[in-house]
Amino acid sequence: MAEAEVIDPKHIGLGISFQIPLDKMGRTIVFQTHVPQTAERAAVNEFVDKVAAVAKRQADRAHHDELAMEVALLKRQVAEAEASLERVDDRHKSEWARANRSGALRLTPVQQQQRDQVVESIKRGRDLILIKGAEKEIIADRIKADAY
Repeated sequence: MAEAEVIDPKHIGLGISFQIPLDKMGRTIVFQTHVPQTAERAAVNEFVDKVAAVAKRQADRAHHDELAMEVALLKRQVAEAEASLERVDDRHKSEWARANRSGALRLTPVQQQQRDQVVESIKRGRDLILIKGAEKEIIADRIKADAY
């Protein structure tokens, strides 16, 4: 019968695994490695810090791409809302003219509410474009500077 192989404890490692979420779609990145069991705590901490920095950079890249898509979508939505506002205004003007009313256009409460809703949607969209765009630029600068 063969003897079991004896492994020197110096050769036994500790397995380390990190799973980091990358985006809202549920994508993750996993880092796995082994460190010697005899590794000094400072060396293990330094290694963990390096892996955390790499993970943060990868998450930032994914978030930057996500923000770029969100900004593009918001810009399309604002453009559609602006076109909708123009159509609403044109419709109100033509209704005013069909009713043979004279003087400056006065909107009914319902018409004013419709117009206000579209205007508010445009304002919210523009604000979000500014906020998301600024966040995207901050992340881009951090990636470019490799500030991890």
